[in-house]
Amino acid sequence: MKSFINPCHIFASAMIIVTTAMCYPIKAQTIIIDSTFTEDGVIFPFNQNDTIYGLSISGSVELFSDTSLVRVILSDQNGNEWMVYEAYSLILPCGFSTLTEAADETKYLQVNSPFSIEVQIIEAEVIIDSLLLQDEFTDNLNPINWPIKKPWRQGR
Repeated sequence: MKSFINPCHIFASAMIIVTTAMCYPIKAQTIIIDSTFTEDGVIFPFNQNDTIYGLSISGSVELFSDTSLVRVILSDQNGNEWMVYEAYSLILPCGFSTLTEAADETKYLQVNSPFSIEVQIIEAEVIIDSLLLQDEFTDNLNPINWPIKKPWRQGR
């Protein structure tokens, strides 16, 4: 008696394999910062010859007035800068937010020789618990970056 494999089982198995492969996390490194900023500051968490392929932060931010501002900026050794996170009263009307792997321009970004993280603050407090660095190259960054960098263009 011959035994046949049901085509639905083959399809289901293939979908599980593909889904598992797509969900496999990109190799990342977490750098613990554990610092509170109530005024401008700069930190230097990178090694001299690092290359990163994305950066996000975790922590919290609190705005104290309608003129409050928080900016977290990544810069490289050539002076290029990218916005990691920004908050002010118009985009954070409740005045408080918990950050879990937040990244504006740096979620998927190749940076050779990252240099520093600059924190700019006006009447606010930001706690940076950690930085998450992607240290493996991701192919085809343009389709991934487009919705993150240009969300207002969607639907146009």
